[in-house]
Amino acid sequence: MRRPYTPAWWAAMACITVAASVAIYCQPAQADEWTGKDKAGHAQAGALIGGIAAAASQSPTVGCLMAVGAGIAKEAYDSQHPDKHTASYKDATVTAAFGCLAAKFTSLVVGPNRIVFRKEF
Repeated sequence: MRRPYTPAWWAAMACITVAASVAIYCQPAQADEWTGKDKAGHAQAGALIGGIAAAASQSPTVGCLMAVGAGIAKEAYDSQHPDKHTASYKDATVTAAFGCLAAKFTSLVVGPNRIVFRKEF
């Protein structure tokens, strides 16, 4: 039996859609490339944040929301410090995407007395 999506999932998708729309609209035409050298760092940071948050809360939705929030917050910080940083919706997208993937497919279950690795997809 398939479970319906929770209100938290719908809220997460709404936040992602709004944030992506605003970021795309506000992004200058000459932005960084999808294959930029910093994308690997954003992917790693997003996966780390999403995986740890999902494992700690035992909720992929929480992990995904944490990664999305981190990606948006980092780019908001970058936009306020243009002398040293370049804001990019692509960076936020990579952070969020890898964070949500890690949150969905995390294999750690953290309990009060143990940390268990589970194998299921």
